Amino acid sequence: MKRIISILLVVTCVLVPSLSAKGIVQPAEPNKECQSAWEKYKKADALWKTGWGLFGAGLGLGMLAE
Repeated sequence: MKRIISILLVVTCVLVPSLSAKGIVQPAEPNKECQSAWEKYKKADALWKTGWGLFGAGLGLGMLAE
């Protein structure tokens, strides 16, 4: 069981960084709608990163508790 969890953890650590969008830049002169969309994107991206970070930490702590 520990071996399966270890494999899943390694696969997750390898795949998660590749899932996030790379190279997205904020427009030079955003209008109101564009600025609103950009703020929503930044909040969602932070939430996504936080969620995966907590998942990884929980998985690691779960492995240590066994």
